[in-house]
Amino acid sequence: MLEAMKKRGEIVPADVPMPPPDPAVADQIALASKQLVCSVCGSRGAVRKDDMLCWVCRRLKISAWRDVEKLGNPE
Repeated sequence: MLEAMKKRGEIVPADVPMPPPDPAVADQIALASKQLVCSVCGSRGAVRKDDMLCWVCRRLKISAWRDVEKLGNPE
């Protein structure tokens, strides 16, 4: 029984078929392989298609919104 257990770091032989991917995860895998590009800085890694921002540009945008809210309306 101990011989059948997989050791840490052991590579699975190529002749063992891999199970099909879970359909719930297939969309995430396809999205990750596309590598969306940030619309501001051009770096790869934009996460959401609706804003097309990388995490750095998204944080800068949120910080800018907070700064505008602190200034208030100059009326």
